[in-house]
Amino acid sequence: MDHGYNLTALGCLVYRPWSIKSEDNPDSNNLDNLVFELRKNGDLYYWFKADYLKSPNDTIILADGNKSYGHTIWKSDYLLEQKWLKNIYKKGNWAANFKDSSIQINFGDNQFLLQIIEGKYTSLGSSEMTIKQEEIKGKMRKTYLSFEHY
Repeated sequence: MDHGYNLTALGCLVYRPWSIKSEDNPDSNNLDNLVFELRKNGDLYYWFKADYLKSPNDTIILADGNKSYGHTIWKSDYLLEQKWLKNIYKKGNWAANFKDSSIQINFGDNQFLLQIIEGKYTSLGSSEMTIKQEEIKGKMRKTYLSFEHY
């Protein structure tokens, strides 16, 4: 856990890669395995958890015999440098309007049929974000997607 940072809205968005919080999103479908990184220049990099060559999850056995679970958050630059990931897709983009809290995350011409995530962030912090989507293709539908750093 990181402490002592005061991040702007932009800082929160680009601070670390994001992953959907599955327990908050029972209908998350193809987002469950996805990790995406919003880059400061508007680029979007994404990859899948199944493509890690070195897992970010680790279990450590403590001196008293208890187990401790750890998860390390790595940015894409480090994953590429270390060759710890099979694929990183770089054809996406994103944009946010910080005045009205709107955000659009577009996975580009991807082969995985990932839908554009578009709405307003109702919660944005250094460790989690919630996006509210409304009125999709003329149908009134409210969806809340919750994300956490991964």
